Amino acid sequence: MSSRSDLVFNPPGPGTWMVDTQHYPNPVSLFKRDYEPQTRSFTNGLRLAEYGVPSTLIAESIHGFMYNQRAPIGVAIGSDKQQEITNPVVAERLKKGQHAYNEKIWLKDLELWDHDVKPDSIRRNLALASVDLDALDHDGMVSHISRCRDNSIEMIRRHHRFSVPSVVAGGLLFLDTVEWTGLDVTELVDLLNGASLISS
Repeated sequence: MSSRSDLVFNPPGPGTWMVDTQHYPNPVSLFKRDYEPQTRSFTNGLRLAEYGVPSTLIAESIHGFMYNQRAPIGVAIGSDKQQEITNPVVAERLKKGQHAYNEKIWLKDLELWDHDVKPDSIRRNLALASVDLDALDHDGMVSHISRCRDNSIEMIRRHHRFSVPSVVAGGLLFLDTVEWTGLDVTELVDLLNGASLISS
């Protein structure tokens, strides 16, 4: 059995990789790592292209520690070249961003969250939480754990689907409020302090 000193942390690929201590302050469990390949594909779920974000986000695990990499589109990962607006890939992404802003597509996402995804997520989670674990036999417990795992994968997918729209809405609030009031954005972040349990 290898000791901790035997662990080698080789980067998953070229470019800069950062430890994701915000989401994973500790190494993820074997339970989580078992379905990690399915959650690793969350980059597409973030809908970066749809919202015109000119970068990619890739996540990988090394010995249970989660790493991610943000890289600009239109240049090779790890390259010293600068991203150029004349690059057709970059220009197309920015065009999508302009469309997203003009059409305010985050409002449709908000409606979908409020009327469909959030109520369904609450129902699914409450149903799992209401199971009497003491009443389950071995096979029943295995089945329940499998359902919990599948639900966890689905909740991660849903979380990432709404990550970018939530950032866009908050960013626009700050941009407009700075313009209206002349205050610094550091003074305005208190507007959201306590707006949710996690922000408290």
